[in-house]
Amino acid sequence: MTKRKKNSIINQLINNFDFKTVRIAMEIKEWEWGNLDRTPTIDELKEFAKGLIGQTIDENCASVSTGGFKVEKEGNGVYSLSFILEQNFAY
Repeated sequence: MTKRKKNSIINQLINNFDFKTVRIAMEIKEWEWGNLDRTPTIDELKEFAKGLIGQTIDENCASVSTGGFKVEKEGNGVYSLSFILEQNFAY
């Protein structure tokens, strides 16, 4: 993938994601990131998400998740950014 295409994907996901709502949810749940010992700022959330998106693209991963964020690449090359408050699996 070209650097231009990668930057386009990152910008689309970051610019169309509601980081303010994520931060409010984190504050309500008193969710802190261990490396900060506090809830991250909106700018810190954005930078973190950019890194995950870049990692997903660079490593050609199907998904990468940590810190509540999840970046997924669908089979058709569409990327998505999510913030997960709770998730449950059963087998």
